[in-house]
Amino acid sequence: MPTHRLRSWAFVAHLLLAILLVVGCSSAPSEDISMESREYSAGSGDMASKQSDSPSSEATSDSPAQSAAETENSSAPPTSPTANQNTSLTSSPALNRKMIYKADVRMEVESYTASRAGLTKLVTQYQGYILSSSEYESKDEKGASIVIRIPQKGFDPFINKLDDLAVKIPHRSIEGTDVTEEYVDLGSRLKAKQAVETRLLEFMSKAQKTEDLLKISGDLATVQEEIERIKGRMRYLDENVAYSTITLDVVEKKRTASLDDLANQGTLTQAWHAFNSSLIGIFEFIQLLLVFIAAAIPVLILIAIPGVPIYLWKRKKRKNTPPTPPTPPPSID
Repeated sequence: MPTHRLRSWAFVAHLLLAILLVVGCSSAPSEDISMESREYSAGSGDMASKQSDSPSSEATSDSPAQSAAETENSSAPPTSPTANQNTSLTSSPALNRKMIYKADVRMEVESYTASRAGLTKLVTQYQGYILSSSEYESKDEKGASIVIRIPQKGFDPFINKLDDLAVKIPHRSIEGTDVTEEYVDLGSRLKAKQAVETRLLEFMSKAQKTEDLLKISGDLATVQEEIERIKGRMRYLDENVAYSTITLDVVEKKRTASLDDLANQGTLTQAWHAFNSSLIGIFEFIQLLLVFIAAAIPVLILIAIPGVPIYLWKRKKRKNTPPTPPTPPPSID
């Protein structure tokens, strides 16, 4: 009987042990999975903190340029920026367009002097300035070629005001160039280059080897040069957008008498004009003759220096030579 009880208790003990083992095995995988997930998250956090705190071994090799290039690529616009920009520009009517306006105008005036004074006042009124001016005068006309810069808001009113100064405007052309797309592209490139510059400066502050410093300095100088080039182009576009350019030819036609005008004049008036024309012709001939003589005097002096002594020597020699007797006429037998 004691032996049967011992066997019963042993069976119960084995059964309880088996139940505990089954329960333990079923809970172990979940605990292992949770432990592994906690270890993986902790390891990832450590790796992220290490990568953010130090450039590690990549910063001492070719990684600055590669990392900077990755930064530029991530900051650069999409592969096909033209389509995206066009879509945004056309779909957003409030977006300001970047337009460069140029005009070429030829105007005939009654008096060049009076028109030039009026033009100067007009430029001052619209807060512009004269970039260049070249005056000329010929037999038929007198005038100037003037390049004017006017703020874009006053471009159209200024062009319309030229009608008040001119007798006739035979030529007028206006051209506008849309540089919005180029300006947006330059802005995107500038942001990308500035991001690369910031990344290279961070690498430079953490670099310890001289070789690394020299390489990063070279890359940084190239990037900064490109940044300045982009900024210069953007400033050029901004200035040309803000101020429009007008090339203006101001011409005063010199009036000549026509046949109809002469027919309407009296005989005495026509005779007086003919007399004046003859006097003018004589004066012009005398003027040209004096100019010719003044230009010929140096040449005559050069010829006279050796010519005069030779002439005097020949004349003296002719005087010293006895005259030859006349030849007797032939006798006629």
